[in-house]
Amino acid sequence: MPRDFTKYEFNGQIYGKGRLVLAVIQDYVIHKKPSLKDFAMAFPTELQGRKGLFCTENEFKEKLNYSNDVKKRFFTKEDEAVEVKGTKVFISTQWGEGNIPQFIAQAESLGFTITTLIEEGTVCTADIWKVSHSPSTFSPEQMQWLEEQQVITVHEETGNGSANHFQNIKFGDFISLSYGSSVGKIVKVSSNISWLGNPLLDEKWMMRKYKVVDALDEPVKYKGSRKRWSPSFNGTCWKVPLKEHGQFEKEILEPYYHITLKHLGFKTSDSIEIKTEECSMHSKLENALNRILYGPPGTGKTYHTIEAAVTAAEPDFDWDNDRELLKAEYERLVADGRIRFVTFHQSYGYEEFVEGLSAKTNDGVLSYFEKDGVFKSICDDAKHNFLDSEKSFEQLSAESQFDQALEAFKLSVFDDCDEYRLTDACSIIAIEHDGLRYGGNWQSAPIMKYADLKQLYLSGVETRQDIKKSELVSGLAKQHASYFIRALEAIKKHISIDNTAHLHTDKQNYVLIIDEINRGNMSKIFGELITLIEPSKRFGQPEALEVTLPYSGAAFSVPDNLYLIGTMNTADRSLALMDTALRRRFDFVEMMPDYKALGDNKLRIDDVEIDIARLLETLNKRIEVLYDREHTLGHAFFIPVKQHLDADDHSAAFDELISTFQNKIVPLLEEYFFEDWNKIRLIFGDNKKKDNGLSSYVLIGEHESSYDEIFGANHGLDSYEQKKVTYEVASFNKEDSPWKKPQSYVAIYDEHEVND
Repeated sequence: MPRDFTKYEFNGQIYGKGRLVLAVIQDYVIHKKPSLKDFAMAFPTELQGRKGLFCTENEFKEKLNYSNDVKKRFFTKEDEAVEVKGTKVFISTQWGEGNIPQFIAQAESLGFTITTLIEEGTVCTADIWKVSHSPSTFSPEQMQWLEEQQVITVHEETGNGSANHFQNIKFGDFISLSYGSSVGKIVKVSSNISWLGNPLLDEKWMMRKYKVVDALDEPVKYKGSRKRWSPSFNGTCWKVPLKEHGQFEKEILEPYYHITLKHLGFKTSDSIEIKTEECSMHSKLENALNRILYGPPGTGKTYHTIEAAVTAAEPDFDWDNDRELLKAEYERLVADGRIRFVTFHQSYGYEEFVEGLSAKTNDGVLSYFEKDGVFKSICDDAKHNFLDSEKSFEQLSAESQFDQALEAFKLSVFDDCDEYRLTDACSIIAIEHDGLRYGGNWQSAPIMKYADLKQLYLSGVETRQDIKKSELVSGLAKQHASYFIRALEAIKKHISIDNTAHLHTDKQNYVLIIDEINRGNMSKIFGELITLIEPSKRFGQPEALEVTLPYSGAAFSVPDNLYLIGTMNTADRSLALMDTALRRRFDFVEMMPDYKALGDNKLRIDDVEIDIARLLETLNKRIEVLYDREHTLGHAFFIPVKQHLDADDHSAAFDELISTFQNKIVPLLEEYFFEDWNKIRLIFGDNKKKDNGLSSYVLIGEHESSYDEIFGANHGLDSYEQKKVTYEVASFNKEDSPWKKPQSYVAIYDEHEVND
């Protein structure tokens, strides 16, 4: 930590930290003339920390009995001691960035004015954070109180690490206070966490006071890039990393507030430039809406998909390299419907992915209905959340009330008999997935859609005339207005006023994982929707596009809080053969074999040391020459071996190595090279073993037989070669099998290290 040379101006004088505290307290005692009790209340001893802000002269003498070091921990000179109603008091000298902001905040609450100065050539040690007060989370009254009291707050049960981040904010840190997806203020933290007695927010809301550094007249929609600390990114509280301070300046400070980092006390903006050329491919694509992880088999595409999906859905989630914690979060998001999984194959089509017609029978009567595919389903859910995040608390409450009342009505509708009578001539006769079927005859009965009923409820309709004037509902609703009125009256009887406490209206991210994305026919699967997945064409963007779906006739768009993550095995199909329209709409993350993932631990068996990473690297160099890099072997093939090595079980590791070659590598190479065993021999280095006296370690045996030996004389094959070369994979089961000899694996990458 660099030394902090911060100075402070008080009463026209410049002080360091300790002298500032002493000057403020001396001024307070002179003008307020407090009792010792009042003095202790004004400057609680815990402001300093466990050592205490002050001690009396008698307490100081007692401390000297235990340590002479205490002399330098208090101001004890004659002109430094403070006289409080006849009691001499010594003030602590122990002040730093961990406690001085707390003291300054207390002093300012008592009416003192202190100006923080940064000495030229020093670096500000404060952190920068993003905190969001979403208007959809707080009622207008709550929001007004937060603004008037200059309070930032985060609920202690807020997930994704936001609650923990809020607890780590320090006095003097800067906050980019946003309102949903809009920029609002730059503020400076001036208090510790506490609940400030707000009757509108319970004690689970952690609160901190702040002072305004700069503020916009009205919140402005953020239009910059998507970072975890940007208003447009889902998350309540997030720290701006030091390496991204320069980007924060260019994306937030300069365009909206017309200030720089230097205005906040940081040394210079130039010292924290954005070095995009140093960014890894992963960090560049960290926030890409559409991405594909591609590479040879066994390179960890599926493994990393879990991390990519959780990071996209919950960017603030901190799993701290705990794989079990990451998997638990992934499973939670899957259970919540925010992460979904689909695998493409040759027969997969638009009807399964977007929407199609499905049939069912009811009492022997066949009927057809539109069925949503996984893509349309998750798009609808993401868009619904997107729209909810921009609604007022009152609107959400009304919608929630209706939804719960409708569900209660649906449960009770057939309690008494097989139909629910709306009028003498009309009854509800069935509950469908999208509405209530009503009328006298099931075969010809229309459907009263839940969406129409909801719109009518929210519009506050009371009469048939209200329905007929409405431009928000279907023609069927207007035609059968009296039936809709009766249905609404029945639903309203189930309205509960205490059903909105659970509302969650933060904008959330959704993720669709498409496994084996290159195995499907992209044109057939995506159809006309291929353009809609472009980031600039997403719902929520200025250039958003919308299409009409062919089966349902519904308007459809792809929201900008939906992430698409595909995986692609390049050994199945080359990237070059992928649909061009899809390629230019996705960002690609190459995943090649990572030899470092296998570690430096060597497999030791029978006094032989096998370098697993070197073994894999050698195999891949030869495969790349004989085939291409897209068909190399991934490090994941050897991860089970590494796990045994990490557990220091080398015998089990060697057994796993044999199994890996027998069940995975040899069959895969056989498939790659269409049983061209000579090339497989070259990959295993068998061609060099015989000349080096290592015949007992040959893995693919080579045998030559003349045609005379095979067919006898007069075989008529004289125009061809006179002999046939055949190959045989050494048995894995024999006791003396070369596969069971550790030297065989060493000989693959360095035959000179093996002695026969």
